[in-house]
Amino acid sequence: MLLDADSQRIDIYISHAGRPLICPKTRETGTLYDHRKERSWRHLDWFQFQCFVHCRIPRVKSSAGVHTIEVPWSTVLQRYTEAFESWTIRWLKATKNQTKTVQLLRCKFDVVNRVLHRSVERGQCRRTLEGILHVSVDEKAIHPKYATIVSDSERGVVLDEGQGRDKTSVPALLQGLLGDLKDEIQTITTDMWRAYISCVTELFSKATLIHDRLHLV
Repeated sequence: MLLDADSQRIDIYISHAGRPLICPKTRETGTLYDHRKERSWRHLDWFQFQCFVHCRIPRVKSSAGVHTIEVPWSTVLQRYTEAFESWTIRWLKATKNQTKTVQLLRCKFDVVNRVLHRSVERGQCRRTLEGILHVSVDEKAIHPKYATIVSDSERGVVLDEGQGRDKTSVPALLQGLLGDLKDEIQTITTDMWRAYISCVTELFSKATLIHDRLHLV
């Protein structure tokens, strides 16, 4: 471990201690083949010092050939640890702003943006539409255009978003996302935008259309 007080930085170096290696493909024990070039990962700050982990990850030889082993702190392709990624997501949820999060974490904007997109992708993979009865539809201004946001009203979870809020884009979004649930959805909450109203009444005839109090006022 190296500590640089002037740069407020700590560098931790990890090396293979000779233990058996597990092939990530077959999960069988293999033999050490060689090591990859040294890689670095940004980790959680330590006493206000930026912390970086460095390692030449071993490659294992097994019946499946030669493969890089898995490491417990991250993946081979990322440049930050899973702990740092989790902390970044918590800051993004608190600040709701990528630039502020970058300033607090003292990292590059690309790092925070990549963490944000990876988190959204994981959420989409885990997304389930089972049991959804109440839906909210609203727009968000993304200068100079608008995006339509579809949410699960009961759980407060965003289900999907689509560009635009006109009579073409809105039906395409709702039909593609909720078309199989037309007979199950009980309520859909929107503002008084005509494209939302016409889409809900035409596609979801069995659902009750609701205008929330905020937009009514």
